[in-house]
Amino acid sequence: MKKPDIDDGPQDEVTKAEVSSELEEAKDFAKTLNIDDIKNGQWVIALLQKVVKNYNRNARAEYFQQKYPGLPPDEIADILTSVTVRYAT
Repeated sequence: MKKPDIDDGPQDEVTKAEVSSELEEAKDFAKTLNIDDIKNGQWVIALLQKVVKNYNRNARAEYFQQKYPGLPPDEIADILTSVTVRYAT
């Protein structure tokens, strides 16, 4: 008997695509670094700048309303909660 897979479904495909995109973005970031950046720790500053910039852009209600058009705030919160739980487990 096959165990039900909670990852089957359209939302899972969206999540996989998002993770894949983020992985590509991380690879692109790594390609911008040189050996001196690694040795002197400058890569940490560059990474923090990128994280803060992305957080500032993506942690706003408008971002999630555009990402999930037509959904009420409660449903968006449910989606974000389920994604957070999935990442944490």
